[in-house]
Amino acid sequence: MKRVQGGWVVGEGNDGGERVIDFAVAFNLPMINTFFEKMINRLITYSSGGMESQIDLLLSKRDHLTEVRNCKVINGENVAAQHGLVVIVCILRNCRSKKTRMDPKIKQWKLKEAELRVLFKESAGSIRLNKENLRTEFEIGLPNEAVNIGVTRKEVEQAVKKMKNSKASGLDNIPAEIWKSLGEEGIDIGWELMQKIFNQEKILEEWRGSLIIPIYKGNGDTQKCGNYRGIKIISHTMKIWEKIIE
Repeated sequence: MKRVQGGWVVGEGNDGGERVIDFAVAFNLPMINTFFEKMINRLITYSSGGMESQIDLLLSKRDHLTEVRNCKVINGENVAAQHGLVVIVCILRNCRSKKTRMDPKIKQWKLKEAELRVLFKESAGSIRLNKENLRTEFEIGLPNEAVNIGVTRKEVEQAVKKMKNSKASGLDNIPAEIWKSLGEEGIDIGWELMQKIFNQEKILEEWRGSLIIPIYKGNGDTQKCGNYRGIKIISHTMKIWEKIIE
């Protein structure tokens, strides 16, 4: 509770106050009123029939607590009957947006001769190619008429080398270290499998399943599913295929 409630409080606790504290603890929201040392009359937010208490509380995200410089109650300014006005003084961080970098303009008007300006406008509308960089023209063909060489052995070898060790395995329980330990024989096995998938244009049925592990975000109630994010663990063999087709 000390994480969300400072030492400057007034009055006795009740059921309503306990619910506010539970809410603040669950979502890690500090109660700003209680973190600043003030006289009693600067802490009291409610007064009625001789009973005084601190029931109007300001909550904020912990990241914003460093921006708050002061918090107090202004006496004599009643926002509502029997309640005092609670104000805070804060310094906001610099939130200026970054300027978009614009492409520099071509200052064609600085060309002194009129003929040069006309020639520049005519040539600037299209890409000018010299003899060393001629445009290659291709015949118009039907879709998917390009020649595909398939998956090469070198691509499989490079994909295996890029795999990271000590990573969780998928449903097939084959870690990345197994592929690396097989050496040249493992490259041949993987190459044959990848060529088969490429030619059939269909992935393995085992790859359609994956393992999802919930990871707690670190904030909020641990009993709520919304405070978790799912980590999807797929097969390392499928990762080899993904690296090849990238």
